[in-house]
Amino acid sequence: MKEQMSNLFHQLKQSVSNASDKLYDKVHTLHSSSGVSVFELYEWIKQNPSTSVQKQTLLGISYSFYSLQADGVFFYMETKYDYLLYMTIYSPTRHYFTYHSYRDSLSSVTPLTFPITK
Repeated sequence: MKEQMSNLFHQLKQSVSNASDKLYDKVHTLHSSSGVSVFELYEWIKQNPSTSVQKQTLLGISYSFYSLQADGVFFYMETKYDYLLYMTIYSPTRHYFTYHSYRDSLSSVTPLTFPITK
């Protein structure tokens, strides 16, 4: 009985935590209108004419590696087909953020607030 209650408590705690995370993302999105999402950055980097792209096919899977420098900010991302695997943005004096597709802590639509060059 004690083990069943412990399992039930753990499941309830996990459900509340998941709901809290989703609510935080929604509220953060609504209140942060000046932010840029990871997906928007992905599109901007891909479409920027100054972006250099290296493409490789490994074991039949197409990978692309994007590099861009704009106004002293470095953008780097890796994709598998059109799926974003990794993105990092930094300058010589500051690391802005790193996105890993396998981590759940940062959604691709969560707005990020830092100066982005247009």
